[in-house]
Amino acid sequence: MSANPISTQPFSREEFASSKCRGLLLVTFASKEDDVPKRVQMAEETVEQAEAFRLGDQPYFSRIDILVVDDPRFADTDCGKTKDALIEKLKPHRSTFIASPKGDAFSEIKNAGFAIQSRHGIDYTMTLSPEARSYLNQETLDAVSDAACSGALVVGVAIGELEESILEGRVAGTFALWHTMAILSVGGMDMHAAGRRKNDQLVRYLKGYGPDGAELFYPLAGVEEVVPCARLADGHGPCIAPILPRGADVKRYEVPDREKQPELYARHNKKMGTKKERQTAHLNREGYDLSYLKNYGVMPQYRQKT
Repeated sequence: MSANPISTQPFSREEFASSKCRGLLLVTFASKEDDVPKRVQMAEETVEQAEAFRLGDQPYFSRIDILVVDDPRFADTDCGKTKDALIEKLKPHRSTFIASPKGDAFSEIKNAGFAIQSRHGIDYTMTLSPEARSYLNQETLDAVSDAACSGALVVGVAIGELEESILEGRVAGTFALWHTMAILSVGGMDMHAAGRRKNDQLVRYLKGYGPDGAELFYPLAGVEEVVPCARLADGHGPCIAPILPRGADVKRYEVPDREKQPELYARHNKKMGTKKERQTAHLNREGYDLSYLKNYGVMPQYRQKT
């Protein structure tokens, strides 16, 4: 009889290095052709960083998948130029693969990424936004590995503006490690959090507030991670490990330039200003309170001391 493929039992760092395959999943797109060079540069820098990391005598990542959001059904989609530009730029990187499966930018494309990585034998998938690549260093990866070895099915790195919510278990795919089979077993990223379709007149907007107190509105989309995290905790008990970034190097989430990328800058602020409201709405829809992940999802050894 085979062992349970989804387990929260601890195991050794040696086992994690030798018998667990780890993959990296990046999602990107450039809605305007002028933004393509910047997106390609960010992806290339992220890949070059990732390839340098080790776990024991093995490369940390055995496979890197870059998925380009290119589906005209959705408001957030590529201009049609990014995939080819990435393929040309990243030719020398033999463990990096580029595709553009159909789907929205939040849920469907990430689920396709988990499926692709699972199909190629990846046991743990790390999702990382290229904007957060400065957080990716050996010290933080070592802490992520320790959390996985402790039995965590989800490890979330608490970056910048999202630190408080991530430490409370509301993990963001901006920088997180997922037990690939576990996330797929609960349906992957929340399909109710899929991105807005073009000309959708029935979309629901939620109100939040920016740093200056101004009202912000954003569709009830995104924060696709909170419901699957709650489902994992419901089925497996505390299995989420939020950790603080490690290392002395400078870390920052790369926010779009206010002058050069005004639309992307406004979108970023709206996302940040409504994140908690959207998390609350999606969790409530499934019968969970906002505090459920903090109280029942976070592993005891990773709860913040108060």
